[in-house]
Amino acid sequence: MSAIGFVVRLLYFLVVPFVLVFTAAAIPMTGVLINFILLLAGFIGIERLRKSADRHRIVGVFVRRQLRFEAFYREHPPRLFLYYVLYPLLFPFMLASRVARQEFALYRGFTALGVVLLIAFGVVDYFINWAPEIALGEFAANWFAVLFLQILVLIAFMIPLSVTIVGYQLAGSARSVKIMLGAAAMSLALAALGAANMKEPLTPAPTLARARLRGEADPGRAVAVQTAALRGIWLDLRDRRAALDSEGWLEGPALAHAHAELADFYRRDEAAAFLVRVWPVDAPAGVLLKCKQPGDRPPLWLAMTADGAVLPYPTALPAGLLESYPDHRSDRHKQPADR
Repeated sequence: MSAIGFVVRLLYFLVVPFVLVFTAAAIPMTGVLINFILLLAGFIGIERLRKSADRHRIVGVFVRRQLRFEAFYREHPPRLFLYYVLYPLLFPFMLASRVARQEFALYRGFTALGVVLLIAFGVVDYFINWAPEIALGEFAANWFAVLFLQILVLIAFMIPLSVTIVGYQLAGSARSVKIMLGAAAMSLALAALGAANMKEPLTPAPTLARARLRGEADPGRAVAVQTAALRGIWLDLRDRRAALDSEGWLEGPALAHAHAELADFYRRDEAAAFLVRVWPVDAPAGVLLKCKQPGDRPPLWLAMTADGAVLPYPTALPAGLLESYPDHRSDRHKQPADR
């Protein structure tokens, strides 16, 4: 347990929470996060669990699992930390090693629990957010892609963290473990605060996919709510209740009103993914409502002119408007829509 090794692990404990928080903004991570909490709680509270194992059989089963970690790493000291960081990439080669297979078997219980949680949350997600408009087959195609990424994240972060904790506990360096866990807690709090204060929060890819699939399942209702939202935006613009930034992106209560109209058909998180841009800013003549899509898919969109005419083709829009998105990195101020 060298000083350099401690610094490397400490940096890892600082970085991982940021990666998890911002990954969770793009990919659902509830099941993964619950599994991490259970894993860390088990390692941190191992001594208390030992004392209560005799009174509670379930606790005894959990303690035996923790003790197997200790027994294995006493006989086979942990490898270089980089080995565990690269664990998903090295996994196919490790199958040839008996010791490596035994080590991975230690985590099967936690990995299996993680998969069960991911499946359970997937079932709940379908009935709450996808059904009844979106078919089960469409959901399954998206869900399996997300499930693969979740399992990859689970293995990539769970094993390095747990090996670090066990290794330092066996070395009698409980203070080092407390420092690393404290750093992780601080990093998690800062990452959560940063994510909460983002000017434009990231929208998870499954939410964007749901918005597209829901519209494809019932295009009539999708166009109806989008048209109603655009008409409401024009009312707010004419009554000077709308606020625009210097590029024409709608903000504030007027945007909330548009999202409320869209929520008559879309789920609330899907409605919130729609952006609104007005052009030109000084004398609005058109309004574009659009929702970005993952990858190379074109955005969902509908545009309307001041006289209520719908623009059905991209060529009717100003050049580059459909491909543009808000950029809040520069200092810009809101300005009234009637200027």
